[in-house]
Amino acid sequence: KKELDLVELRFNNKKNLTIVVNNLVAVLFTFVAFPRLEFSSSANERFNMLLPGHAWNQLAIVALIFNFPYLRKKTSVKLTYLFVVSWFLINGERADITGLVFGITIYILMKKSGQKDLGKILRAFLIFLFLFLFLVLLNSIATLRNGQEVTFLSEVKGLLTTPTTSDVGYLFNVAIDYEQCFGTLKGQLLKANLISAIPFTSPSGFNTFTEAVKYVNPGGEPILAMPIMDFGIKGIYFVSILDFLFFRIFVQYKNLFFKYEFILMLSSIPRMVWYGRSYTYNSILFFVPILFIVNYFIDKYRI
Repeated sequence: KKELDLVELRFNNKKNLTIVVNNLVAVLFTFVAFPRLEFSSSANERFNMLLPGHAWNQLAIVALIFNFPYLRKKTSVKLTYLFVVSWFLINGERADITGLVFGITIYILMKKSGQKDLGKILRAFLIFLFLFLFLVLLNSIATLRNGQEVTFLSEVKGLLTTPTTSDVGYLFNVAIDYEQCFGTLKGQLLKANLISAIPFTSPSGFNTFTEAVKYVNPGGEPILAMPIMDFGIKGIYFVSILDFLFFRIFVQYKNLFFKYEFILMLSSIPRMVWYGRSYTYNSILFFVPILFIVNYFIDKYRI
């Protein structure tokens, strides 16, 4: 029995070390991504990261996803979640936190969908209430970033006219107008997206091309902008096939690694829809595999 207890203790110590490493990664790269503590509506100020590249905020989210199984039991994980979420929101960054909340919520609902439970309706109502209040909070942050007064009634009303939706619609029209006025880019944006998946790189992308011809850019890259500007209307079909083939790889296997990839994909939807595919590529191809390998070696070889 003593030997079994010793084995269990060693296992718990390994797992605790893994949790600590993930917590440290989340906190560290929160500071790397947002080294200030202020509301700001300027993308240049909010994304003035301490390291070259553009997606270090996603690494913090990946680390939180890795520690999600321990959120209920570990106080350190709760505190890390609280800190990262608060720091992101105080810096006016909503897309990553929106994705994290909705991604984890969808994943939980998918797991529970086949289970019969008397409290299912109550839980669904509480989840709906939480998401509603969460959306109000996100909209309040957008209002504060614009220097306006926040009231609960105005924020509930503002959910129907969130400015980000307007920005995405505007930039989508910019992409169409660019293609009609200047022709296609013949794959330059696709190439830039693939290159930007590599950490420490920031190639010229959507913003560079649109601002070069004097389009006003509030920040972002709608998900359909790249295929339209690169290949015209046919690009939507072409890139849709590429997206399907690429993302299908990460949903057809049912092991721990691909579970992390799947949750990340769910969590990346707002970021990808508003800011383009490069954030998703970066996280899927580098951040999740690297952190998974680090966790694996800690669990396997820590004495």
